[in-house]
Amino acid sequence: MSKSLFLAGVSTFVLCSLSAAQDRSTVADTVDVIIENGRIVDGTGAAWFYGDVAVQGDRIVTVTPRGLLRGHAARERVDATSLVVAPGFIDIQSHSRGAFLGGDSRVVSKITQGITTEIMGEGTTNAPVSRWILRADGNPSEDALARSAPFMGLDAFSNWLEAMPKAPPRIAFRTTICIESSSAGVAGPWLIPLAYRLTVVAPR
Repeated sequence: MSKSLFLAGVSTFVLCSLSAAQDRSTVADTVDVIIENGRIVDGTGAAWFYGDVAVQGDRIVTVTPRGLLRGHAARERVDATSLVVAPGFIDIQSHSRGAFLGGDSRVVSKITQGITTEIMGEGTTNAPVSRWILRADGNPSEDALARSAPFMGLDAFSNWLEAMPKAPPRIAFRTTICIESSSAGVAGPWLIPLAYRLTVVAPR
């Protein structure tokens, strides 16, 4: 695993863990990973500093000034010299819906840029969908109708949210449900208020 990929994935925990992680008394004798010599940017607006980060499981257990974890036992050590360790970026206008449903759900192109959360739903969402919506782009094939069938009806949106983690994505995601999609799905294309969205928290 490359340094950039590893750091992008693990550093998303820094912001939420930093305040609790300063207490080294609770750190196990041996941790899973120590990232050392990196520039720590904690997301609070404070100035960056050279530091070390200890990770146990999927949690950061301590963040210290550089060198304080040099003698601590770790199963893996990552030298982050010349690299930044920071909370992951948020892509607020993502279009990874296809990748989450049936493509490469790792979305490597996002992870390697430090993006760890994606917000989807700009313009339309995969659900709710209807034959009206599918026919707006032409005559849908039987295969297209079959693939879209779970995303029709009253449970359409929840079915879509449940379908994406089955891949599962290697990145956190949230989405909005567009009134444009839901109105067209229920009443047809003649009732599409364009100006409103309802924010919904996805299960990942």
